[in-house]
Amino acid sequence: MKRNIIKIVGALMLVFGVANAQAGVIATDNAYGVFDNSSGQRYLDVQSHGLIADLNILVSFAKCDNPVLGLAGGQCIGKGTPYENEIVLRLTSPGGIKVDLVTQDTFTQGSTGAGQVAVTFDDEGAVRGPQVQAGVFRPVGKLSAFDSLDMFGRWTLSIGDTSRQDPLEYYYSQLIVTLEGEDQQGDPAQVPEPATLGLLALGLAGLAMLRRR
Repeated sequence: MKRNIIKIVGALMLVFGVANAQAGVIATDNAYGVFDNSSGQRYLDVQSHGLIADLNILVSFAKCDNPVLGLAGGQCIGKGTPYENEIVLRLTSPGGIKVDLVTQDTFTQGSTGAGQVAVTFDDEGAVRGPQVQAGVFRPVGKLSAFDSLDMFGRWTLSIGDTSRQDPLEYYYSQLIVTLEGEDQQGDPAQVPEPATLGLLALGLAGLAMLRRR
């Protein structure tokens, strides 16, 4: 009986863990694009309201020596200089507040290139190194400029590559927000959704049956 109880409790913990792990991602864009001596925008539309306590953004991109990687991503194919100093990334709030994530010459030219990476820009992240790498790093500007704003509306990620050859490839981005009134992990202090409540009820019923036995 003890083994069955442990299984039920474990399943319930898994359900709640998965739900909470996704709580902070409020908008995603996955429109792949290639930028070579050009710039463009990607939009992250937030459909709900809430005051921002902390905002981070994850951006997945690649900067390689030719040829481009394409939708499959992966490691750099070309062995030449990727010119990572050409990367420009900026986030703009629905109200027009701009924060630079990466500016020209934030990185050095680089050596062989890191391939497709996922970088989370976070004011509390690590100090950036001279070359692109995956991880959690501080942006050039301060994302705290968005604190206390209502998250609702269209956020704009501006993407740029300042010189020809060795294009910048964009894969996807995620806007990650902790709202005022949430805990440090970004888990909302709110009533569970009906589906989650139903799972909890089933689990408790199973525990009661096992106890009777």
